[in-house]
Amino acid sequence: MRLILSIAIGALLGVLAGACTYERANTKTASTPAAAATTPEARARAAETADQKKANLEAERDRIINNLYAEYGGGSMAQSLGKEASEEDDSDIVHDLKAGAADVMADTDRTVFARRCNNVGEGEEQSTATDREKAFFAQASVIEACREVARINDEIDAIH
Repeated sequence: MRLILSIAIGALLGVLAGACTYERANTKTASTPAAAATTPEARARAAETADQKKANLEAERDRIINNLYAEYGGGSMAQSLGKEASEEDDSDIVHDLKAGAADVMADTDRTVFARRCNNVGEGEEQSTATDREKAFFAQASVIEACREVARINDEIDAIH
């Protein structure tokens, strides 16, 4: 029980501290179609198109990351916490704490995985990765998928 609460509190503090927030260090600026449009109506149409393009790119990026994350077998700790949360022996409060911890762990794990994938796609060294992560991200097909994720992130950044 103490281990679960420690994990949940640690993960929550990490999220709150921004440890898992993805920020681009080298944000690129580009002129958008909305900025180039001359009339308010044209700017609105261009902005809507940019928003649609951004949404489509984000969906594609998330699809790639979800596929890689499933291939990697990510979320195993969160899944085991979720199984513990479903045990009927606990009080409602303990059950809710375990379920909340599982949710936080799942979100944190996937966020860290996505950031690591983007870093691999940009060619950065993975010095803090576990042996399992290093082996996974060293595969040619994974590197290529991560390059695509990094390319999509650059394209999304250019839309802003």
